[in-house]
Amino acid sequence: MPKKKLSDKRYCAPEILLHLEDNTRSSDMYSYGVVLLDIFEPIKNRLNRKKSEDKELDVSIVKSTVARKLIARCIKKNPKERVSASAIIDEIESLAEKEKCIIL
Repeated sequence: MPKKKLSDKRYCAPEILLHLEDNTRSSDMYSYGVVLLDIFEPIKNRLNRKKSEDKELDVSIVKSTVARKLIARCIKKNPKERVSASAIIDEIESLAEKEKCIIL
């Protein structure tokens, strides 16, 4: 039976692709940032990376300032500089309060 492909390399953090460390919460945040980038700017409209470790993702094409800043914080090359999930939740809750939104 053929092996299942577990992930798409586009979503893997550079340190995972380079086999420098195992999967961490920080590498998960990188993947989350790439997913957000796909939502705000589909891959067909941006650079199709051949080697993640060699190319930076371009967040400047994202029109929403809030989304652009969040994505940039998720996909930092240095894993120690990436935003945490709890910080994202706090920011979303704060933004919802300012905009008087209801979070379901």
